[in-house]
Amino acid sequence: RKSIMEYAIFIVVALFVIFFVNKKPAKKKYLNYIDPTNQLSIVAQGDFYKRKLMNKEESYLYRKLENTIKRNKLEHMVFAQVSFGEIIGSKDKAAYGCINSKRADFVIVTRYGDPLAVFEYQGGAHYQGNAIQRDAVKKEACRKAGIAYFEITPGYSDSDIDICLKRITV
Repeated sequence: RKSIMEYAIFIVVALFVIFFVNKKPAKKKYLNYIDPTNQLSIVAQGDFYKRKLMNKEESYLYRKLENTIKRNKLEHMVFAQVSFGEIIGSKDKAAYGCINSKRADFVIVTRYGDPLAVFEYQGGAHYQGNAIQRDAVKKEACRKAGIAYFEITPGYSDSDIDICLKRITV
């Protein structure tokens, strides 16, 4: 037979385990940024700074794309740093989630806004971390959506841009 003291010790240990050992850490307040009602308060308390939309090489490629479109009298438009979720859709929420937060360096669209091609600039610092896997996801999503995908590497020429644009002309 167990004494009352043994039962009391058992209950105290069980309560300790229930309340302290298995307790999940409290969520930090700043993690609640997903809730739109908290966003203004969080932003008002945050510090912000400007960031460049494109680096020097990307800016140069952007101008090359625009000039080539004008020179060839195409009615296409160039947009920079576009979310794949804006140009590609999917009824599969998981598949869409895989591409939504990824960005295309440049998207060429028709005068009506239909995406024709994605241009990715593969500069010297491009292949860091999991860049190969990210690019594979982008390429596959473009292929399945019927959007041309071009990788532009340093040392490209005007004729390289011309060739790419001729391949997408509608």
